[in-house]
Amino acid sequence: MRDISDQRPVVQASVYEKNLLLSTLTDDRGYFELKLKNFTGSVTLTASKEDYRTTSVNLLPEVIVNDKSPNKKYKYYPDNATGNDVEHSRFARFFISSKQLLQALNVGNFFASSPYQISLVPGLSTHGLYNSQVIDHLSLNLLGGYTAGIDGVELASLFNINRKDMSFI
Repeated sequence: MRDISDQRPVVQASVYEKNLLLSTLTDDRGYFELKLKNFTGSVTLTASKEDYRTTSVNLLPEVIVNDKSPNKKYKYYPDNATGNDVEHSRFARFFISSKQLLQALNVGNFFASSPYQISLVPGLSTHGLYNSQVIDHLSLNLLGGYTAGIDGVELASLFNINRKDMSFI
């Protein structure tokens, strides 16, 4: 710990965790050590010293996320520099709502995958407003559908609008 005004070490300040009933004092360099044995939750450290404001800091546990599954459910497409996205064509704008366009802008180029989607028209589908961010394996659309892409089969009686890749049928 250091004094904010002159950067000198704060010596003999009390540092404690009140829920675990642990405490220590800072040394001549303002350093301290608290040993937490087998504790994995969050910790609130509080520092107190006469003539100083008492200060608390919350320390959260580390979270490590490992995706060991070979089947990835997410895909990233880099920005396409052309700006000729299909959803901005006159035909697509007639069927795609402004909320769906905002959703696509806000979420960006991260896409999820799904085994299927069923829709009446864009926006009235099993994915709702999120349909522009989902790459489906099967897309069945009564009148028409709007998806991020297809990696399988897509059928509609009138039209299909795909933001990115369309593979197969």
